[in-house]
Amino acid sequence: MIATLQVKDFFGLSIDAMPEHYWDKLAVLGQQLPALDGLSTLVAVVTLAVMLLWPRLTNPPGAASSASSDCWQSSGIVVERWWRGD
Repeated sequence: MIATLQVKDFFGLSIDAMPEHYWDKLAVLGQQLPALDGLSTLVAVVTLAVMLLWPRLTNPPGAASSASSDCWQSSGIVVERWWRGD
């Protein structure tokens, strides 16, 4: 039901007032679909695809935490050597 409120923005539909009841909302959305804005729909689809696919395209979480751990360890070594005067 909450997604129904977002459909008009997803497709760039200009609906002034949505009806109160769910089935009436679906009917209004169905009537307005021929007037969808292609650019708004394209931006929405690309954004949704990035949100869904990004975790699969990037490194797994273990690699990120390992890299940050390596950075912290190497910075500790540098600080320790500087402190001792090496």
